[in-house]
Amino acid sequence: MEKHTHREFVVWMRWLDEEWNRPEPSDYYLMQIAAEIRRVLSKKPRHIKMEDFKLEFAEAEHAPAATVEEAAARSKSKWKAIVGLS
Repeated sequence: MEKHTHREFVVWMRWLDEEWNRPEPSDYYLMQIAAEIRRVLSKKPRHIKMEDFKLEFAEAEHAPAATVEEAAARSKSKWKAIVGLS
């Protein structure tokens, strides 16, 4: 494998995050197929647009970091359960 620096890795991950919402030509082709199928099954085919089938990906929200006290309490309860003291 080729070696990468941490900076290159971070830039690569950022680029991948931004690419989620940028459709490629094959994505447009699939959106067009889905729109045509929906038009065939619809009573009002002129109201259906290809843009209605574009998927938007939102970034996942990260859980807030636990405080030191919360992390210690979780660790203690885990070890008590392993040892059988709970």
